[in-house]
Amino acid sequence: MIRYLTTLLLLFWGLLDYNWAFSNDKDHTAPLSELEEELKNIADEILNNDSLEYKLELNLTFQKRMFNILQREDSYNYKFSNLKTISRIYPEDNSFRIFTWYITDFTYKFCHYYGMVQRKITTKDGKNKIIVIPLIDKTDNLPAAEATVLTPQNWMGALYYVPKNKEFGVTTYQGLIYRYHPIKQKHIKEKYKFYVLLGWNGHDISTNYKIIDTINFEDKEDTSIVTFGLPIFYFSRVPKSRVVIEYSDNSSVTLNYAKVIRKGFLGFKKKQEMIVFDHIVMPQNTRPTVFWQAGSDGTYDALAFYNKFYENRKGFFGYHKNVDVYVPELEKYNPKIIKKQAEAERKRLQKAGIQLPQKK
Repeated sequence: MIRYLTTLLLLFWGLLDYNWAFSNDKDHTAPLSELEEELKNIADEILNNDSLEYKLELNLTFQKRMFNILQREDSYNYKFSNLKTISRIYPEDNSFRIFTWYITDFTYKFCHYYGMVQRKITTKDGKNKIIVIPLIDKTDNLPAAEATVLTPQNWMGALYYVPKNKEFGVTTYQGLIYRYHPIKQKHIKEKYKFYVLLGWNGHDISTNYKIIDTINFEDKEDTSIVTFGLPIFYFSRVPKSRVVIEYSDNSSVTLNYAKVIRKGFLGFKKKQEMIVFDHIVMPQNTRPTVFWQAGSDGTYDALAFYNKFYENRKGFFGYHKNVDVYVPELEKYNPKIIKKQAEAERKRLQKAGIQLPQKK
């Protein structure tokens, strides 16, 4: 019942948030550094204040001001690096930026996510145009989240982050697809670019999500159209549009990019970059839907990108179970150096009057 009432409250504020008719001359003219400081103070309160209602009120102000500020052309390359509680990521080609954050009720740990996509478009007359697209979190109303292509109006909320071993928070992939052309009455081959996002969603008091999603801008005529999800993640013959890893709030689960050691030609080992994540298991004698007990078993699974054709599409991810993750530090491991360092530390502690037990 508490979850239901909280969801209604969040939905009510979400409906208010969708009205972006807000005018503040200061947000259009003041220096960005000055505005950033004001946004920072609001964002800190949104994350840390104890009152859910107060945080929702502040968030409404924050959204409207952020929406206006991001429409300024000079904001596009501004880092907003002082907004520590707001995720800000972009791809290497700098074709867009995505901002995400969340509100949580500390009592019941219900998280609600917010976001904006900022794009810089060059119009036909050669002028730059900034487009800002709000994201509306509908996580609790997505019964088939892994199978559905979503829009900004029914976004699966997440706090996106920069993965380990990556410079950019958004990774870029190229692909080809055969589409049916109604005028030419035949399938034609088209190039397309898609971007992969890694995110976290603190779903509720019992479980969390780690999410692998895509963001796409395939409509060349309407540059405001954004979609999330592509059927390119193959765990079986039926592809998923995104990957949702659900696990217990008491468990720690990783999702990052890493190199995986694989057998190559003639048995030689090679390293291949993949999206690597913990393998999730249930305790014995537990129903497979009881995710509040799910956690890592200490092994890793991965998704590898294949630039090959499969089912009229070139460029997809294939699943690999129980992979061997490459750890560069192990190549530098030298037991003699470690033993020497341990002995030096023992002597240092003895001088300080601390006697360590001798190994038997």
